[in-house]
Amino acid sequence: MKASHIIIILLALIVVIPIGYALLWFSAHPVKSTETVSLFIYSGDSAGRIAQRVDSLGLFPSTESFRLLSTITGFDKRLGVGRYDFTSEHSRWQIYKMLRDRKSAF
Repeated sequence: MKASHIIIILLALIVVIPIGYALLWFSAHPVKSTETVSLFIYSGDSAGRIAQRVDSLGLFPSTESFRLLSTITGFDKRLGVGRYDFTSEHSRWQIYKMLRDRKSAF
């Protein structure tokens, strides 16, 4: 096998493995089957404060993961005030989309 083929395969793996991991991570359903979890976002809440609440509710695996996602995508500046209800039907991706699109319970 040529060295160029090996390099192409390694580069493909470097790209494919993180993307696959991200897809699995976003497809996870963090809320247990019998519960409804409510996240409250209040006027004046910082992205860090919201990240702490999201982490404490178990919606994302850590404060840092939520803050990183919200900073990279820019939705940390657009989080809407309100109550957000999540059930076992919601994946992390759906939770992210509800927060990003301001789909609160009221």
